[in-house]
Amino acid sequence: MQTVRERIRRCAITVAGVLSRMVYRVACIQRRRAEVLFASRCSARPSEDFLILGHEFELQGFTPVYVTMHASKLKAFLYIGHVIREIHHLARCQICVLDRYDPIIALLNFPCEPDGDMCDQGTIRFTSFPVQPMILQIWHASGAYKRFGYQDLSSREGHTREFLHDYQIHRNYSWIICSGVGCQSVYAEAFGYPVDRVLPTGRPIEERLRNSSSKNNRRDRLSAGASRVVIAPTIRHSEESPHPLRNAYETFRSRPHDALWDGIDVCWAFHPLEAHCDVEQAGSGMLRNVDAVVTDYSSIVYDAYLLHVPVIFYVSDIVSYREAPGLNRDPLTVAPRLCCKTPVELKQLLTAVLADPSTYPWDQLERFVGDVFDGSSTHPAQTIASRAIAYIRED
Repeated sequence: MQTVRERIRRCAITVAGVLSRMVYRVACIQRRRAEVLFASRCSARPSEDFLILGHEFELQGFTPVYVTMHASKLKAFLYIGHVIREIHHLARCQICVLDRYDPIIALLNFPCEPDGDMCDQGTIRFTSFPVQPMILQIWHASGAYKRFGYQDLSSREGHTREFLHDYQIHRNYSWIICSGVGCQSVYAEAFGYPVDRVLPTGRPIEERLRNSSSKNNRRDRLSAGASRVVIAPTIRHSEESPHPLRNAYETFRSRPHDALWDGIDVCWAFHPLEAHCDVEQAGSGMLRNVDAVVTDYSSIVYDAYLLHVPVIFYVSDIVSYREAPGLNRDPLTVAPRLCCKTPVELKQLLTAVLADPSTYPWDQLERFVGDVFDGSSTHPAQTIASRAIAYIRED
Protein backbone atom coordinates (compact mmCIF):
# COMPACT_ATOMS: atom_id res chain seq x y z
CA MET A 1 0.00 0.00 0.00
CA GLN A 2 1.54 3.29 -1.11
CA THR A 3 1.67 6.16 1.34
CA VAL A 4 0.61 9.67 0.33
CA ARG A 5 4.26 10.74 0.40
CA GLU A 6 5.27 7.91 -1.96
CA ARG A 7 2.46 8.79 -4.39
CA ILE A 8 3.49 12.44 -4.41
CA ARG A 9 7.13 11.45 -4.95
CA ARG A 10 6.32 9.19 -7.88
CA CYS A 11 4.07 11.80 -9.42
CA ALA A 12 6.82 14.42 -9.12
CA ILE A 13 9.37 12.07 -10.70
CA THR A 14 6.99 11.33 -13.58
CA VAL A 15 6.40 15.03 -14.24
CA ALA A 16 10.13 15.82 -14.00
CA GLY A 17 10.88 12.99 -16.43
CA VAL A 18 8.32 14.13 -18.98
CA LEU A 19 9.50 17.75 -18.88
CA SER A 20 13.18 16.79 -19.05
CA ARG A 21 12.64 14.50 -22.03
CA MET A 22 10.63 17.20 -23.84
CA VAL A 23 13.38 19.79 -23.34
CA TYR A 24 16.01 17.25 -24.42
CA ARG A 25 14.14 16.40 -27.63
CA VAL A 26 13.99 20.08 -28.56
CA ALA A 27 17.66 20.58 -27.67
CA CYS A 28 18.65 17.64 -29.89
CA ILE A 29 17.81 19.73 -32.96
CA GLN A 30 21.36 21.09 -32.71
CA ARG A 31 24.33 19.27 -34.21
CA ARG A 32 26.61 17.19 -31.97
CA ARG A 33 30.16 18.45 -31.60
CA ALA A 34 33.54 17.23 -30.40
CA GLU A 35 32.56 18.21 -26.89
CA VAL A 36 32.86 16.47 -23.52
CA LEU A 37 30.41 17.48 -20.80
CA PHE A 38 31.54 17.21 -17.17
CA ALA A 39 28.42 17.42 -14.96
CA SER A 40 28.06 17.45 -11.18
CA ARG A 41 25.45 18.79 -8.76
CA CYS A 42 27.56 18.27 -5.63
CA SER A 43 30.38 20.77 -6.12
CA ALA A 44 30.52 24.41 -7.20
CA ARG A 45 33.90 23.81 -8.86
CA PRO A 46 35.08 21.02 -11.16
CA SER A 47 36.90 18.30 -9.25
CA GLU A 48 40.55 17.45 -9.88
CA ASP A 49 39.37 14.30 -11.65
CA PHE A 50 37.28 16.44 -14.00
CA LEU A 51 40.06 18.94 -14.70
CA ILE A 52 42.72 16.28 -15.29
CA LEU A 53 40.49 14.26 -17.60
CA GLY A 54 39.20 17.41 -19.32
CA HIS A 55 42.77 18.46 -20.12
CA GLU A 56 43.47 15.04 -21.61
CA PHE A 57 40.37 15.20 -23.81
CA GLU A 58 41.47 18.66 -24.92
CA LEU A 59 44.87 17.29 -25.95
CA GLN A 60 43.01 14.74 -28.09
CA GLY A 61 40.92 17.36 -29.91
CA PHE A 62 37.76 17.56 -27.76
CA THR A 63 36.40 20.63 -25.97
CA PRO A 64 35.67 20.12 -22.25
CA VAL A 65 32.62 21.88 -20.81
CA TYR A 66 32.07 21.97 -17.04
CA VAL A 67 28.51 22.30 -15.70
CA THR A 68 28.76 22.07 -11.92
CA MET A 69 27.02 23.45 -8.86
CA HIS A 70 26.53 22.58 -5.21
CA ALA A 71 22.79 21.97 -5.26
CA SER A 72 20.62 22.39 -2.16
CA LYS A 73 17.00 23.10 -1.26
CA LEU A 74 17.88 26.78 -0.87
CA LYS A 75 19.12 26.85 -4.46
CA ALA A 76 16.09 25.23 -6.10
CA PHE A 77 15.65 27.96 -8.73
CA LEU A 78 19.37 28.00 -9.51
CA TYR A 79 19.23 24.23 -9.91
CA ILE A 80 16.58 24.61 -12.63
CA GLY A 81 19.06 26.72 -14.56
CA HIS A 82 21.74 24.10 -13.97
CA VAL A 83 19.43 21.39 -15.34
CA ILE A 84 18.65 23.38 -18.49
CA ARG A 85 22.37 24.00 -19.13
CA GLU A 86 23.12 20.32 -18.58
CA ILE A 87 20.39 19.17 -20.99
CA HIS A 88 21.57 21.70 -23.59
CA HIS A 89 25.09 20.30 -23.50
CA LEU A 90 23.91 16.69 -23.31
CA ALA A 91 22.20 17.29 -26.66
CA ARG A 92 25.38 18.56 -28.32
CA CYS A 93 28.21 16.61 -26.63
CA GLN A 94 29.54 13.22 -27.69
CA ILE A 95 30.73 12.18 -24.23
CA CYS A 96 29.39 13.01 -20.77
CA VAL A 97 31.43 12.41 -17.59
CA LEU A 98 29.85 12.14 -14.13
CA ASP A 99 31.34 11.75 -10.66
CA ARG A 100 28.12 10.94 -8.77
CA TYR A 101 24.51 9.94 -9.37
CA ASP A 102 22.84 12.45 -11.67
CA PRO A 103 19.00 12.49 -11.73
CA ILE A 104 18.84 14.15 -15.16
CA ILE A 105 20.90 11.39 -16.75
CA ALA A 106 18.65 8.78 -15.13
CA LEU A 107 15.44 10.44 -16.35
CA LEU A 108 16.39 10.92 -20.01
CA ASN A 109 16.22 8.33 -22.76
CA PHE A 110 19.26 7.84 -24.98
CA PRO A 111 20.00 5.56 -27.92
CA CYS A 112 21.49 2.47 -26.27
CA GLU A 113 23.11 -0.85 -27.03
CA PRO A 114 21.61 -3.30 -26.60
CA ASP A 115 18.05 -2.01 -26.51
CA GLY A 116 17.13 -3.01 -22.98
CA ASP A 117 16.44 -1.31 -19.68
CA MET A 118 16.03 -2.04 -16.01
CA CYS A 119 15.98 -5.68 -15.04
CA ASP A 120 16.66 -7.82 -12.00
CA GLN A 121 19.07 -10.63 -12.86
CA GLY A 122 20.87 -11.23 -9.59
CA THR A 123 22.99 -8.14 -9.02
CA ILE A 124 22.55 -6.87 -12.61
CA ARG A 125 19.80 -4.27 -12.82
CA PHE A 126 20.75 -2.34 -15.95
CA THR A 127 21.34 -3.77 -19.40
CA SER A 128 21.09 -0.66 -21.58
CA PHE A 129 24.22 1.38 -22.27
CA PRO A 130 23.98 4.80 -23.97
CA VAL A 131 25.92 5.35 -27.17
CA GLN A 132 24.85 8.92 -27.96
CA PRO A 133 26.19 10.51 -25.92
CA MET A 134 28.43 8.02 -24.18
CA ILE A 135 28.06 8.37 -20.38
CA LEU A 136 31.14 7.75 -18.23
CA GLN A 137 30.76 7.38 -14.46
CA ILE A 138 34.18 7.95 -12.89
CA TRP A 139 32.76 8.16 -9.34
CA HIS A 140 34.32 10.44 -6.72
CA ALA A 141 36.21 7.95 -4.59
CA SER A 142 38.91 5.34 -5.00
CA GLY A 143 38.47 1.79 -3.81
CA ALA A 144 35.33 0.40 -2.22
CA TYR A 145 35.78 0.52 1.56
CA LYS A 146 32.14 0.60 2.64
CA ARG A 147 29.12 -0.90 0.93
CA PHE A 148 27.07 1.52 -1.17
CA GLY A 149 24.38 1.78 -3.83
CA TYR A 150 22.63 -1.51 -4.55
CA GLN A 151 24.87 -3.28 -2.02
CA ASP A 152 23.05 -1.55 0.81
CA LEU A 153 19.32 -1.99 0.38
CA SER A 154 16.81 -1.07 3.10
CA SER A 155 19.27 -0.57 5.97
CA ARG A 156 19.07 2.64 8.00
CA GLU A 157 22.03 3.98 5.97
CA GLY A 158 20.74 2.92 2.57
CA HIS A 159 17.66 3.39 0.43
CA THR A 160 14.80 0.99 -0.12
CA ARG A 161 14.56 -1.00 -3.34
CA GLU A 162 11.41 0.98 -4.17
CA PHE A 163 13.21 4.31 -3.74
CA LEU A 164 16.09 3.24 -5.98
CA HIS A 165 13.62 1.97 -8.58
CA ASP A 166 11.50 5.15 -8.51
CA TYR A 167 14.50 7.44 -9.03
CA GLN A 168 16.16 4.91 -11.37
CA ILE A 169 19.38 5.45 -9.43
CA HIS A 170 22.50 4.86 -11.58
CA ARG A 171 20.53 4.28 -14.79
CA ASN A 172 22.14 5.19 -18.13
CA TYR A 173 25.87 4.62 -17.73
CA SER A 174 27.84 3.38 -20.71
CA TRP A 175 30.92 2.59 -18.65
CA ILE A 176 31.96 2.82 -15.00
CA ILE A 177 35.54 3.57 -13.95
CA CYS A 178 37.12 1.98 -10.88
CA SER A 179 40.58 1.97 -9.28
CA GLY A 180 41.62 -1.54 -10.30
CA VAL A 181 40.58 -5.16 -10.62
CA GLY A 182 40.30 -5.48 -6.84
CA CYS A 183 37.11 -3.42 -6.78
CA GLN A 184 35.71 -4.24 -10.23
CA SER A 185 33.11 -6.75 -9.03
CA VAL A 186 32.16 -4.59 -6.06
CA TYR A 187 31.43 -1.61 -8.31
CA ALA A 188 29.42 -3.82 -10.65
CA GLU A 189 27.25 -4.93 -7.73
CA ALA A 190 26.94 -1.43 -6.23
CA PHE A 191 25.88 0.18 -9.51
CA GLY A 192 23.86 -2.78 -10.80
CA TYR A 193 25.83 -3.37 -14.01
CA PRO A 194 27.59 -6.34 -15.62
CA VAL A 195 31.23 -6.63 -14.55
CA ASP A 196 32.45 -6.10 -18.12
CA ARG A 197 30.96 -2.58 -18.00
CA VAL A 198 33.34 -1.63 -15.16
CA LEU A 199 36.79 -0.58 -16.42
CA PRO A 200 39.66 -0.92 -13.92
CA THR A 201 41.72 1.94 -15.39
CA GLY A 202 42.02 3.96 -12.19
CA ARG A 203 40.66 7.44 -11.46
CA PRO A 204 42.35 10.31 -13.31
CA ILE A 205 43.76 11.80 -10.10
CA GLU A 206 45.53 8.62 -9.04
CA GLU A 207 48.53 9.21 -11.31
CA ARG A 208 49.04 12.66 -9.76
CA LEU A 209 48.79 11.24 -6.26
CA ARG A 210 51.41 8.59 -7.00
CA ASN A 211 53.77 11.20 -8.40
CA SER A 212 53.30 13.67 -5.57
CA SER A 213 56.37 14.84 -3.67
CA SER A 214 54.43 15.24 -0.43
CA LYS A 215 56.52 12.57 1.30
CA ASN A 216 59.57 14.84 1.22
CA ASN A 217 57.46 17.80 2.37
CA ARG A 218 56.30 15.77 5.37
CA ARG A 219 59.88 14.98 6.32
CA ASP A 220 60.62 18.72 6.39
CA ARG A 221 57.58 19.36 8.57
CA LEU A 222 58.48 16.61 10.99
CA SER A 223 62.05 17.81 11.32
CA ALA A 224 60.67 21.27 12.17
CA GLY A 225 58.54 19.76 14.93
CA ALA A 226 55.20 20.46 13.24
CA SER A 227 52.55 17.74 13.15
CA ARG A 228 49.40 18.17 11.10
CA VAL A 229 46.66 15.56 11.26
CA VAL A 230 43.57 15.38 9.04
CA ILE A 231 40.50 13.83 10.65
CA ALA A 232 38.12 12.71 7.87
CA PRO A 233 34.96 10.82 8.86
CA THR A 234 32.58 9.42 6.31
CA ILE A 235 28.99 10.65 6.17
CA ARG A 236 26.10 9.15 8.13
CA HIS A 237 22.78 9.35 6.31
CA SER A 238 20.68 8.36 9.29
CA GLU A 239 20.39 10.22 12.59
CA GLU A 240 20.06 6.82 14.25
CA SER A 241 23.61 5.85 13.27
CA PRO A 242 26.42 6.54 15.75
CA HIS A 243 28.90 9.20 14.62
CA PRO A 244 31.86 9.10 17.06
CA LEU A 245 34.11 11.49 15.11
CA ARG A 246 31.29 14.02 14.79
CA ASN A 247 30.95 13.82 18.57
CA ALA A 248 34.72 14.25 18.91
CA TYR A 249 34.51 17.35 16.71
CA GLU A 250 31.83 18.89 18.91
CA THR A 251 34.03 18.22 21.94
CA PHE A 252 37.01 19.74 20.13
CA ARG A 253 35.04 22.91 19.39
CA SER A 254 34.10 23.32 23.04
CA ARG A 255 37.54 22.31 24.35
CA PRO A 256 40.11 23.05 21.58
CA HIS A 257 43.02 22.58 23.97
CA ASP A 258 41.97 19.10 25.05
CA ALA A 259 44.93 16.90 25.96
CA LEU A 260 43.97 14.45 23.19
CA TRP A 261 45.11 16.95 20.54
CA ASP A 262 47.92 18.61 22.50
CA GLY A 263 50.76 19.60 20.15
CA ILE A 264 48.84 18.58 17.00
CA ASP A 265 47.54 20.88 14.28
CA VAL A 266 44.14 19.27 13.71
CA CYS A 267 42.21 19.73 10.47
CA TRP A 268 38.64 18.41 10.52
CA ALA A 269 37.51 17.36 7.04
CA PHE A 270 33.96 16.10 6.78
CA HIS A 271 32.21 14.60 3.78
CA PRO A 272 31.07 17.28 1.27
CA LEU A 273 27.44 16.32 1.92
CA GLU A 274 27.68 16.80 5.69
CA ALA A 275 25.27 19.41 7.02
CA HIS A 276 27.99 21.41 8.78
CA CYS A 277 29.90 23.73 6.47
CA ASP A 278 32.24 25.41 8.94
CA VAL A 279 34.95 22.81 8.40
CA GLU A 280 36.92 21.79 5.35
CA GLN A 281 35.65 19.17 2.96
CA ALA A 282 37.67 15.99 2.73
CA GLY A 283 39.72 15.63 -0.42
CA SER A 284 43.07 14.51 -1.72
CA GLY A 285 44.32 18.10 -2.06
CA MET A 286 44.44 18.61 1.70
CA LEU A 287 46.53 15.45 2.21
CA ARG A 288 49.65 16.63 0.43
CA ASN A 289 51.27 18.25 3.46
CA VAL A 290 50.03 16.26 6.43
CA ASP A 291 51.68 13.80 8.77
CA ALA A 292 48.77 11.42 9.36
CA VAL A 293 45.11 10.80 8.58
CA VAL A 294 42.48 9.62 11.04
CA THR A 295 39.29 8.24 9.54
CA ASP A 296 36.53 5.81 10.31
CA TYR A 297 35.19 4.45 7.01
CA SER A 298 36.09 7.10 4.43
CA SER A 299 37.63 6.16 1.08
CA ILE A 300 40.14 8.94 1.68
CA VAL A 301 42.26 6.08 3.03
CA TYR A 302 43.11 5.11 -0.58
CA ASP A 303 44.24 8.62 -1.51
CA ALA A 304 46.38 8.70 1.63
CA TYR A 305 47.88 5.33 0.70
CA LEU A 306 48.93 6.61 -2.74
CA LEU A 307 50.48 9.68 -1.08
CA HIS A 308 52.24 7.48 1.47
CA VAL A 309 50.49 9.19 4.38
CA PRO A 310 49.98 7.06 7.53
CA VAL A 311 46.33 6.19 8.20
CA ILE A 312 44.74 5.38 11.53
CA PHE A 313 41.20 3.98 11.81
CA TYR A 314 38.94 5.16 14.64
CA VAL A 315 36.24 2.50 14.72
CA SER A 316 34.49 2.63 18.08
CA ASP A 317 31.16 2.05 16.30
CA ILE A 318 32.29 -0.75 14.01
CA VAL A 319 29.74 -3.28 15.30
CA SER A 320 26.94 -0.94 14.27
CA TYR A 321 28.62 0.01 10.99
CA ARG A 322 29.05 -3.61 9.97
CA GLU A 323 25.26 -3.86 10.01
CA ALA A 324 24.51 -0.61 8.16
CA PRO A 325 25.71 0.08 5.58
CA GLY A 326 28.26 -2.73 5.91
CA LEU A 327 31.90 -3.02 4.86
CA ASN A 328 33.61 -4.45 1.81
CA ARG A 329 36.87 -4.33 3.78
CA ASP A 330 36.90 -4.65 7.57
CA PRO A 331 39.89 -2.79 9.09
CA LEU A 332 39.58 -4.43 12.49
CA THR A 333 39.91 -7.85 10.84
CA VAL A 334 42.47 -7.00 8.14
CA ALA A 335 44.60 -4.33 9.85
CA PRO A 336 43.96 -4.48 13.62
CA ARG A 337 47.19 -2.64 14.52
CA LEU A 338 45.89 0.47 12.74
CA CYS A 339 42.57 0.48 14.62
CA CYS A 340 41.56 2.39 17.75
CA LYS A 341 38.29 2.13 19.63
CA THR A 342 38.82 4.68 22.42
CA PRO A 343 40.29 8.21 22.61
CA VAL A 344 43.12 6.89 24.78
CA GLU A 345 44.11 4.29 22.15
CA LEU A 346 43.94 6.95 19.43
CA LYS A 347 46.16 9.33 21.39
CA GLN A 348 48.74 6.61 22.05
CA LEU A 349 48.96 5.47 18.43
CA LEU A 350 49.00 9.01 17.03
CA THR A 351 51.72 10.09 19.47
CA ALA A 352 53.90 7.12 18.56
CA VAL A 353 53.51 7.58 14.80
CA LEU A 354 54.10 11.34 14.88
CA ALA A 355 57.12 10.97 17.16
CA ASP A 356 58.73 8.29 14.98
CA PRO A 357 57.11 7.67 11.57
CA SER A 358 59.30 4.60 11.08
CA THR A 359 57.20 2.77 13.69
CA TYR A 360 54.09 2.96 11.51
CA PRO A 361 53.06 -0.57 10.40
CA TRP A 362 52.88 -0.02 6.63
CA ASP A 363 52.39 -3.73 6.08
CA GLN A 364 48.99 -3.41 7.79
CA LEU A 365 47.90 -0.62 5.46
CA GLU A 366 49.13 -2.68 2.50
CA ARG A 367 46.96 -5.55 3.67
CA PHE A 368 43.96 -3.29 4.00
CA VAL A 369 44.36 -1.82 0.51
CA GLY A 370 45.03 -5.26 -0.97
CA ASP A 371 44.45 -5.52 -4.72
CA VAL A 372 42.35 -2.34 -5.08
CA PHE A 373 44.81 -0.74 -7.54
CA ASP A 374 45.97 -3.91 -9.30
CA GLY A 375 45.80 -3.78 -13.09
CA SER A 376 45.14 -0.04 -13.27
CA SER A 377 46.76 2.17 -15.90
CA THR A 378 49.89 4.17 -15.14
CA HIS A 379 48.26 7.03 -17.07
CA PRO A 380 44.53 6.64 -16.30
CA ALA A 381 43.33 9.95 -17.77
CA GLN A 382 45.04 9.25 -21.08
CA THR A 383 43.69 5.70 -21.12
CA ILE A 384 40.11 6.77 -20.33
CA ALA A 385 40.08 9.54 -22.92
CA SER A 386 41.64 7.38 -25.65
CA ARG A 387 39.24 4.49 -25.05
CA ALA A 388 36.20 6.76 -24.96
CA ILE A 389 37.13 8.52 -28.20
CA ALA A 390 37.94 5.23 -29.94
CA TYR A 391 34.61 3.80 -28.79
CA ILE A 392 32.47 6.64 -30.15
CA ARG A 393 34.39 6.66 -33.45
CA GLU A 394 33.87 2.93 -33.90
CA ASP A 395 30.17 3.41 -33.29
